[in-house]
Amino acid sequence: MNHYQQGFTLLEILVVLILVSLLSTFLLQGISFMARAHIAISDQLVNLQQGKLQEAWFRQSVAATVVQLEEDKTQPLFFRQDAFKGSKQTFSGLTLAPLNGQPGILSRYGWQLRADADRTFLEYQSVDKKVISVAWWHADFGQFKYLDQEHQWHNQWPPAIAKDHAQLPEGIVLLFKRKNNPVSWFQELQTQKTPPPVVQEYY
Repeated sequence: MNHYQQGFTLLEILVVLILVSLLSTFLLQGISFMARAHIAISDQLVNLQQGKLQEAWFRQSVAATVVQLEEDKTQPLFFRQDAFKGSKQTFSGLTLAPLNGQPGILSRYGWQLRADADRTFLEYQSVDKKVISVAWWHADFGQFKYLDQEHQWHNQWPPAIAKDHAQLPEGIVLLFKRKNNPVSWFQELQTQKTPPPVVQEYY
């Protein structure tokens, strides 16, 4: 009477182990890929939300930039403390929507660009001279430009070549690059005059 041993041979076991190992490797690679994709998408969403929030802060204060009803005729417009002044790297004026102040209260404010090594910072200066870093990007490029009533762009305000100009530009644009992609934040200004409430000191 013949007796046969039931079971797997060594070769069959090795083949099964190799297949299980390959399947495990593919499964782990798939899980790792999905995890990296999830992190990348989450980072993109966070960056997008932060970028929209930063842009909203910029637009909020700039859109509410105003001039006072009463003007000091004894001084040239450029030297008045409440006059709007702007260059490629900074501008300041009066706003009804300060970032860290009470809305509706006329306050002095300013935005500035500060380069540091290979990064540029967008900073907000409030009425109490506190500087708030709002955004930054990996580049040494960034500038403000100012739109006049003739729809011409200028690198400063008041314009260097214009003899007759309004106290406020029609609009302000911030130009910069984020991850080598050009970005522009344009905001039209409210040019109507407002009653002269008490202005908090900015200087």
